[in-house]
Amino acid sequence: MSIKNKLFFLLSLIMLIITLSMYLFSELHFEKYYFNVKKDKLLELAEYIKTAGYDIDVGKLEEETGVRIDLLPFDFLEPELLRDSGTREEEVLELSENPGTYFYKRSIDRFFRVETLLLYTAYDSKRLLVVGVPTTFMREQMDIITAYHMKIIFIAFILGIILVKVFSGRITKPLIEIQNLAHRVARFDFSKRFIKKSNDEIGDLGESINMMSDSLESNILEINSAKEKLLEANKILLKDIEREKAIDQMRKEFISNVSHELKTPIAVISNYTEGLRDGIAPDEKTRNFYLEIIQDEVLEMDKLVKSLLFLSKMEQGYENFAMEDLDLKEIIEKEISINKLLMDKKSVILKSELEQGHILGDYDKISMVIRNLLSNAVKYVKDHGSIHIKLKKINKNLRFEIFNDCEIGEEELEKLWIPFFRLDKSRTRDSGTGLGLTIVKKILSNHGYKFGVEKVEKGLVFWFEGGEEQI
Repeated sequence: MSIKNKLFFLLSLIMLIITLSMYLFSELHFEKYYFNVKKDKLLELAEYIKTAGYDIDVGKLEEETGVRIDLLPFDFLEPELLRDSGTREEEVLELSENPGTYFYKRSIDRFFRVETLLLYTAYDSKRLLVVGVPTTFMREQMDIITAYHMKIIFIAFILGIILVKVFSGRITKPLIEIQNLAHRVARFDFSKRFIKKSNDEIGDLGESINMMSDSLESNILEINSAKEKLLEANKILLKDIEREKAIDQMRKEFISNVSHELKTPIAVISNYTEGLRDGIAPDEKTRNFYLEIIQDEVLEMDKLVKSLLFLSKMEQGYENFAMEDLDLKEIIEKEISINKLLMDKKSVILKSELEQGHILGDYDKISMVIRNLLSNAVKYVKDHGSIHIKLKKINKNLRFEIFNDCEIGEEELEKLWIPFFRLDKSRTRDSGTGLGLTIVKKILSNHGYKFGVEKVEKGLVFWFEGGEEQI
């Protein structure tokens, strides 16, 4: 049962108890109370008559008050009067001896034969004052008053029930609001607030719920914030761990790759050197052939070591960049001429679209980028394939693009920048050191250029963008 209904039934029960109490009081005690009031009125009237003396008009007083007034001498008391009221003569005579005393009796009026309430008292030492009022008249008045009171009680009961209904609703409405608000807070819904309309305990309770809601919301936000920070910290930690694992794996692979790259030329040099020492070369021409092979391997080793040193210096920030205004078209044309012989050997179709433009950069480093990208394109282009070089302006920047016919999967695009990664898995001498694109990435990153590689129809495009105010 809701508190509204409980309050309604409780107040209704109180109203019913009060109504029944008033009814029982009227039925059980009103008559006695009324007779006592009438006795007091008769006594007041008797005192008034005694003090007024001869100036009083007894007939007029009887008419105004509705009582009967008799003055009787103590010496000639009518026996019938005493008999009808059940009064002994000694009682009456005792009043004459004790002025101011009185007593009440009920008797049947000898004229009207109706029950009468009589007050006996001494008027003076010789006369008896008898004041009486018919009880029938009194009962009629009591019935009228009782009926009127019962109507008032019934109307008051009905009005009380209505008012209880109204006020129980008004009293419980804020309690219901507080209950609903508490349910919302229990579900972590802090969108509603209690509006205080009264400065009482209910209003204070609503304010306490608001304070609790604010405190809980604030604590939850702090917890969520701390949780998010912890999750973010965990993510960063996991990334750091993954990065450390990747770096460690790259380090292992790098050492393995460097070892592999050096193993072959060292083995070749060692074998040919031993052969020369053992005199396996019968003539000068054979000895010169062996020496040329040794020299070629030394040059390859030197090239690899220099590339590794160059990468290391850039990683540690020791490599200096002499920034200047560069004519990128001129650099590209120079590198094309260097690779012209190799392109002709593979019957490569070269197409170039070069616009005039300048960028800010290090001449040697940018030349190395163009050389590596071009040699890489020539190296992996199909025989009788095509290479397409573009240089065009985009806003204030220059965009360099180089396309070549080659087959490569999407999953291998990102691996192209990894040291020692080759599309040619055979690791032949002609396939290079595998550090060219890694060097390109480091140089372009240090210049602040945008760069990338894209898989297009029938081939691959490497590109980068630079401007005159790039760094």
